[in-house]
Amino acid sequence: MISQWIASGNRLTMLGGAGGGRRTSDPGTGGGGAGGKFLERAPTGVSLLAAEDKEMGSVSWAVYGRYVRCLGLVLACVVVLGLLAGEAAYLAADWWLALWAAEEPEQQAEPRWQWVYGILTAAVFILSVSRFVLFFEAAVSASTGLHNKILTRVLRAPLSFFHSNPAGRIVNRFSKDQGLVDDLLPGSFGEVLDSGTLVFGAVVLVGIAVPFVMPLFIPLVLAFMWVRKRYISGSREFRRWEAVTYSPIYTFVAATCKGLPTIRAYGASERFQQELLRLLSRSAEWSYASNAGWW
Repeated sequence: MISQWIASGNRLTMLGGAGGGRRTSDPGTGGGGAGGKFLERAPTGVSLLAAEDKEMGSVSWAVYGRYVRCLGLVLACVVVLGLLAGEAAYLAADWWLALWAAEEPEQQAEPRWQWVYGILTAAVFILSVSRFVLFFEAAVSASTGLHNKILTRVLRAPLSFFHSNPAGRIVNRFSKDQGLVDDLLPGSFGEVLDSGTLVFGAVVLVGIAVPFVMPLFIPLVLAFMWVRKRYISGSREFRRWEAVTYSPIYTFVAATCKGLPTIRAYGASERFQQELLRLLSRSAEWSYASNAGWW
């Protein structure tokens, strides 16, 4: 989780794969190390800055579990029950409409058909709105809690943490990564829940209506899982590489603004401008590669 980004000593770990896989620079192989150890005194002429690492491999299920706990177990259960109830009401409305269409023309004019169908449709609307309002309220509360946790960890971090991590790297965690938790994660998570419920309901409906076609879903599911694995493995790494390209930009801009009088005095403005363009171009390359997956 984002709240554990400084729990492993003095390195920052990218949000995109927290808790899953392994890091590109494992604790204990140099730098800060695990267990909250401080940086050892570096030899003269050696930089204290630790290289920014990122997670590798798939995201652990424990990460999703910790996010659900941040949402609140009770509220998460209510949202899941709301999804199931909404899908049940949706299927019941379709089932009632089928019964209505199968009746004789004289019986179709009876008001009970319109009343029951209207009640089921209203139930679907109310459940859909209620579950998403509850979910997004919980998501905002969870992102606020995660922000407060990482802020507390930064304020209580030892001085060696700030020696080994530049200010731009810290700003990146509070801006880009936290922005993903605030904006992208709730919408994506809600869409996954909604789409998964719709697929589950459709499979149940097909299984009840025409059960002999169910074996045809087996090769479709296997093909889908294969395509998903191929897509996720590349898209995940693109996102992680994109995230680590923002820290050098923040660090460079902060350092440039601090030393602006010296840069102008020595006429080095053009060199610094070219360096900034190089960093922006590198970040844009990974951003384009990451967003190209949506097409």
